[in-house]
Amino acid sequence: MNFASIAPEIILTAGVLLVMVWEITTGGRQNLGYLTALVIIVAGAMVIGQYDRVEVGFSGMVQADRFGHFFRLIIYLGALLATMAAASSWHGEARGVFGAEFFSLLLVSVIGMDLLVIGANLIVVFLGLEILSLPLYAMAAGRTQSDTAVEAGAKYFLTGAFASGFLLFGIALVYGATGAFTFEGIGNAVSRGAQLDPLMWIGGVLLLIGFLFKIAAVPFHSWAPDVYTGAPTPTVAFFAAAPKAAAVGLLLRLTLTALVDLPMETVFWVVAWLSMFVGNLWALRQRDLKRLLAYSGIAHIGYVLVGLCAKGSAAAGAVGFYLMGYAAMTVGAFAVVCALETKERATTLETVAGLGRRRPGIAAALTIFMFALTGIPPTVGFAGKFAVFSEALKAGNLGLVIWAVMFSAVSVYYYLRVVVAMWMWPADESIPLPAPRGAIAGFGAVLILASILTLLLGIYPQPFLKVASESLFWLL
Repeated sequence: MNFASIAPEIILTAGVLLVMVWEITTGGRQNLGYLTALVIIVAGAMVIGQYDRVEVGFSGMVQADRFGHFFRLIIYLGALLATMAAASSWHGEARGVFGAEFFSLLLVSVIGMDLLVIGANLIVVFLGLEILSLPLYAMAAGRTQSDTAVEAGAKYFLTGAFASGFLLFGIALVYGATGAFTFEGIGNAVSRGAQLDPLMWIGGVLLLIGFLFKIAAVPFHSWAPDVYTGAPTPTVAFFAAAPKAAAVGLLLRLTLTALVDLPMETVFWVVAWLSMFVGNLWALRQRDLKRLLAYSGIAHIGYVLVGLCAKGSAAAGAVGFYLMGYAAMTVGAFAVVCALETKERATTLETVAGLGRRRPGIAAALTIFMFALTGIPPTVGFAGKFAVFSEALKAGNLGLVIWAVMFSAVSVYYYLRVVVAMWMWPADESIPLPAPRGAIAGFGAVLILASILTLLLGIYPQPFLKVASESLFWLL
C-alpha cells in the first residue's frame, strides 16, 4: 500500500474532519480559517520532508516524486493565500459562506488536486478530477441567498460535467487502443505503434479537452467570466490559481510520459494562440475587476501553453515557475477585490478611483499585482514570461512567441488602467469604502506575503527556476 505516498492527503483528510468538529464543538467560526491554514502548512511541511524521496504506492497507481511534490506546493500556496483571505473577510460571516462547510470543501478539493499531480493511472486521475470539482461547484454556489452565486454554481457544474464526460470517454478510448490505464503502460504501447491507432488519437484529444475545460482555455472558457463574477471572491481566488496548477501539472505528466510520442504540442499551439487572443481582447472591455481578472486568467493560460509547446525539463520548469508566480499575484489581486467589495456593489474601476489616497497600502499592493500580471520587471510576471518565451524560442516557436509578446503589450492597457484609476482619478466620495481600516487589516498578511513572493520571485528567479527544472526533470 505504502501510505507514505499519500501522507499529505491523509493530513488534509484529518483536517477536514477537524474543521467540521471544531465548529460543532466550539459553536463559532472565528478561527476556522486559521485552523485550515495550519492544516495546509502541516501538509506542506510533510511534502518538503519527502521532497527528495520517491514514494510509489497502491500498485503503482500513485507516484509521489519530485514533480508531484513541486506541484503540490504550488497548490498549497494558492490554497493557503485563499484561505487567509477568506478567514480575514470582514463580510464573510454575514454572507454565511465561510464556515466549516467552506473550509472543509476547500480541503477536500485540495486532496483531489493532489491526486491529479501524483496520479500515475487514468482511474486515479478521474477520481482526482471529481474530488477536485464537486467541492468547487458547491463553493461557487455557496452564497445561497444570491441569485448570481447560484447561477455561477450551476454554470460551473454544467461545464464541469461536460469536461468529465470528455475525459471519461477519452480514458475509454485510450484503454481500448493501448490496453492500459497506467501512464507507463500507455507510453510503452504508444512507442510500439499505438499512436497509429485512430482510437488513440481521438482518446488523447478528448483527454486534453477535459483538462482544457478545467483551466478555462479557449474555446472551453465561456464559463469562467460568469462564474468569477457570481461566486464569492475568496472562492474565486482559490479556483483561479490552485486548480489550474493541478490541471497543468497533470497535462505535463500526461504529455511527457503517456503521450510522449504523440504531437500534442500542435493542440497546445492552437489553444495558446486562441487563449491569448480572446483573453486579452475581451479584457479590454471590462470595468468590473472580477471579470477583468477572469479574462486575464484566460490570457495567462495561453502564456502557460506556450511553454507546453516546448518539450524538455527546462521548458517544463519554466511552466512550473510561471504557475508559482501566477498563484501569488492572482490570489493577491483577488484578495484586494475581496477587501473592497460589498454585498450590494461590485468592485469596478469607479470603486477603486482615488484608492491611493484613501487606502495607500492596499493600492500599493494591487499596483504590484497589476505590474506582475502585465509582465513589468522586477516582478515575477516578467521573469516567468521571459523564462517561458525563451524556452519556446529554443524550440523554434518564433511565431507563437511574437504573438504572445504582442498581446502582452496589449494587456498593458487594461492592467495599468486599474493603476491609473487608483492613483490619478479623483475619488467619488459618494461611494463609501466598505469598511474602516481596522476591519480590513486582517488582509495585511495576505497582501504582504503575496507581494513579497511576487517581487522575490522576480528579483531572484534563478534559484526557483533551478528547483522547478530539477523537479520536472524526473519526468524525462
